[in-house]
Amino acid sequence: MKRFTATAMAVIISGAISGAQIPNIAQAATLDMNLNDSNVRAELDVSAQFSLGHPPLNISFGAHYHDDDNGEDTTLLSAGVHSQEQDQDQGYVLGVGLKGYSIHGDQFDGGALAIGVQGRMALELSDFRLGGHAYAAPSITTFSDIDGLLDISVRAYYRAVKNVDIYLGWSKTALDLDKASSHSLDSRMNLGMMLSF
Repeated sequence: MKRFTATAMAVIISGAISGAQIPNIAQAATLDMNLNDSNVRAELDVSAQFSLGHPPLNISFGAHYHDDDNGEDTTLLSAGVHSQEQDQDQGYVLGVGLKGYSIHGDQFDGGALAIGVQGRMALELSDFRLGGHAYAAPSITTFSDIDGLLDISVRAYYRAVKNVDIYLGWSKTALDLDKASSHSLDSRMNLGMMLSF
């Protein structure tokens, strides 16, 4: 499972490099990576314009690997699409959309289709921002062993150098399972960085 997750993350990073080299499709992109003692995540978010005269859509691909204290591991792969509004004067970015999850654990497998929001907001201190995301999937949009999903995070960003933010965040990823009441993959602080290109 670790090798599978590492491969998925390598694909995401190589996709970021490839997307940056296709200017007529990829208008802008971010590569977001964070970790703590039991979780590692990576997500590529690309703003893509498929035809002239239409607003771009943001497309994301992500991987999340969790290793709990009992030695059981879980991998979540995700793909999402959302519309995004950005206001440079007001200093905010806001996106609303859908994200699909493929979930593979030692004791369960399944999937979920979640709806959610994500965004960032600049503070008066120019190098600092707040941001986060929230995605939820009820039972009706989950599959196999999964009976519900919640994926949320809150972050404080600092612009370290041009096009690179580092952040301290808190995230929670929880699953409702058919076999048990709930299964928490992550509910703790993490350290991350976001590359913009």
